[in-house]
Amino acid sequence: MLRRGRFFYDAGFLCLALTLIAGCNLQDINELQLPDLTTEGRNTFGCEVDGIVWLPFRHAGNPNAAPSRSVSISDNTVSILAAKWLPEDNEWITLTFRWEPGHAGPYGFRERGVEKAWASYFSAAGEYVTDTLHTGQVMIIDYQLERNGTRRYLSGTFEFDAKRGTSDKVSVTNGRFDLRIDD
Repeated sequence: MLRRGRFFYDAGFLCLALTLIAGCNLQDINELQLPDLTTEGRNTFGCEVDGIVWLPFRHAGNPNAAPSRSVSISDNTVSILAAKWLPEDNEWITLTFRWEPGHAGPYGFRERGVEKAWASYFSAAGEYVTDTLHTGQVMIIDYQLERNGTRRYLSGTFEFDAKRGTSDKVSVTNGRFDLRIDD
């Protein structure tokens, strides 16, 4: 026979534990903050999409999802991908531009395929892409390309406007990244 006092004690403890666990896992979207602007290869990325903080995320329930942020460099073309892989919907931001190591920029985003300099934002509504009227830029702040035992990284800031279709557009502002370079 279960003692009444012990039952209420155990039930109260269980409710408190569940409340704390739920509170730790659920972060109010208004509390999201952009990462600090760093230059150490901390593997951070963040921006605001139409004024709302946007951070990459890889849902634990999707083991096949690619890393939530990455940078690669091939023939001086930089490709950056940051993604939110969620169970119900996915979003991602891509930045592609020609880079001259040693030159901070700015490097402009224009139409996809033109001089390999474009940016895009993909959401459930579709893909928003820079073009000749909806442009932006990236500025490289710091980098380390050597492989001699040091962390390879690329750090910078970005912003762009992009459109989908004939009139739907998105504004990506206050962008920053400090990403390790994929080998």
